[in-house]
Amino acid sequence: MMPLVNQICSPSRILLIDDDAALLEGLAEMLRIRLQSVHVDLCHGSAFAVRMLQHGQYDVILCDVNMPNTNGLELLPRLRKANADASILMMSATLDYSISNRALADGATGFVSKPFDRDALTMTLKQALKRHCLSPSYSGTCTAV
Repeated sequence: MMPLVNQICSPSRILLIDDDAALLEGLAEMLRIRLQSVHVDLCHGSAFAVRMLQHGQYDVILCDVNMPNTNGLELLPRLRKANADASILMMSATLDYSISNRALADGATGFVSKPFDRDALTMTLKQALKRHCLSPSYSGTCTAV
């Protein structure tokens, strides 16, 4: 058996939420190449995300802060309620420590700055998937990454 540091939950599911369709598609393509054992779902905006969460659980949710209508910080409690065990990472192009601190205080497990470095983002998502795999409530299997 491989050491757990090189493994993630299988099958793992990541939900990407952002109002920028081009960013979503590019990010999803990158993750499908770099994390081949991971299923990636896309949500263009917060309204669709709420509906998407009614149809399944996710291991990691990556959500933009700055979106029209309901922003990511307003959406965060609903994400946490719908996916209590998920690692929720918030992302923003605005470097404002009050926003990242609020997100962490409100239940996010991490914060990612845009534009992101592909290697750093991949490592952050792998770590979030590993944390989820190690949680006491997880009952699935692990796979090598």
